[in-house]
Amino acid sequence: MSHRSGDVLGRYQLLCPIAAGGMATVWAARVRGAGTFQKPVALKLMLQHLARDERFVKMFMDEAMLAANIQSPHVVGTYDLGHDEETLYMSMELVLGMTLRDLLLELNEAGEKLPLNVALALSLSMARGLTDAHEAKGGTGEPLHIIHRDVSPHNVLLGLDGRARLSDFGIARAVQRQSRTETGEVKGKLSYFAPEQLRSEELDQRVDVFALGIVIWEALAGRRLFDGENPLQLASQIANEPIPRIDAVRPEVPAPVADALERALLRDRTARWQTARAFADALAKAATDVAPETEVAVFLRKHAGTKVEALEKRVRELMSLPTDAAPESFRSGSTGKVALDTATAKPATAAAAAAAARKMPGLPTEKDGSGSVRAVALAPPPPEPLRPHYARIAAVAFVALALLAGTAWGAMRVFAGETPTSALPAPPVAHAEPPPSSTVTVAAPPPVTDTPSVVEAPPTTDTGASTTATGRGRRPRTGRADGTTPPATTTASTGTGTTTTTARTSAPDPTPPPATDTPHRSIVADQDEFCRAMGTCP
Repeated sequence: MSHRSGDVLGRYQLLCPIAAGGMATVWAARVRGAGTFQKPVALKLMLQHLARDERFVKMFMDEAMLAANIQSPHVVGTYDLGHDEETLYMSMELVLGMTLRDLLLELNEAGEKLPLNVALALSLSMARGLTDAHEAKGGTGEPLHIIHRDVSPHNVLLGLDGRARLSDFGIARAVQRQSRTETGEVKGKLSYFAPEQLRSEELDQRVDVFALGIVIWEALAGRRLFDGENPLQLASQIANEPIPRIDAVRPEVPAPVADALERALLRDRTARWQTARAFADALAKAATDVAPETEVAVFLRKHAGTKVEALEKRVRELMSLPTDAAPESFRSGSTGKVALDTATAKPATAAAAAAAARKMPGLPTEKDGSGSVRAVALAPPPPEPLRPHYARIAAVAFVALALLAGTAWGAMRVFAGETPTSALPAPPVAHAEPPPSSTVTVAAPPPVTDTPSVVEAPPTTDTGASTTATGRGRRPRTGRADGTTPPATTTASTGTGTTTTTARTSAPDPTPPPATDTPHRSIVADQDEFCRAMGTCP
């Protein structure tokens, strides 16, 4: 089923949607406790059609259990994993802000770069967050040996509090993970792969150090490090092309910072920083001018755009409602609707919001008084029922009926003993009158030769003979169109064979009839007369 603002899942009440992905939707929610206790959280709901796939369920549960063991101010916190009817959900820290990718795209469009001290502060936050993830331990104190495998600007959340947080451990590897990557299966974003990933070698935590080096290089340079147009170009750049030093791209970067970053990007992982902690410590020593969190927060709020501000305001409005408020109160009036622009972090125009909404199936929109387009739901529409192809079914049925009718007609003809004339052999030409006591089958003659042949055979008698006649009970025709009498052929079947007698009782016509193109036709006497003549009528 689809979810709406005000719906309750366990101890959590949905407030408004934040984002949607291929595996889950993320909502701003609140957890309710005794009395008036409440706390804002982010609730990640697994898509229901994936909840029936055991593989995706294991991945979702692994992400929650691994992230819950990471205690760090620089990693998005995970609090709870629950299940309500058909919905599997994960409770996480609510971070109001943007991703590093969104911020870099906005600055790039404006022709700007991150201030050096802000970029260094964010770089240190990311390095410390990765260190805490790599060093996380399980409930009994054993190291988890987590490998994130998807460190990228997409998975770095920048909060309005001025901190960068590493997120999304959905494809992370760890010793306690239930799901396993299949042989030959590649996970992660190719632009942030380490060379050993391209070679399908056994991975360790140093692949994350290389990926973090790429992210920090791009944050300082303001552009992509590997920007191939297709996977083959990207793989070739990662494996072969020289990686420029960051101080050659941005000269104001201190040389010690460039040295630390250069070592993180070495293709030989034995010469690379061996741990994320070593890399973080080197950056902390090299960076002398680092912006404090308050300054970073001011910068981020300035570039967050109206979307983040509207979301922050909306969450505060919904949090002010009583914990026992009816779900309808979250959807009435100006509540229950949150402006949602999934394209960029910039303020969304009506056209941009409508275009973003069209990219999300099942996201109905409407215009408010100011003309902006607002999303009122986030659930995908139910699948359309399968409709039968009536035209195709009718055509197949028609062909089947036609074949059945043809088969039935042929069977009737065989049962009646009728044989197509074209299959009959041409009889000898003769002129004879049929015996008065016999019922005959009269056939139109074939083309004749100059000398007619007469075959005479003694009559046969067989009281138990079975006689077959062709035709459908029609009266015989005994004359031609020119008034002459055609030859008659009498066919009788005996127990030992079939005898054909052709007799002529009148003088032969010296002038044979002209040959025509008319095909031979069999005309049979009435069946009642035939059986009376043969003495076989009941």
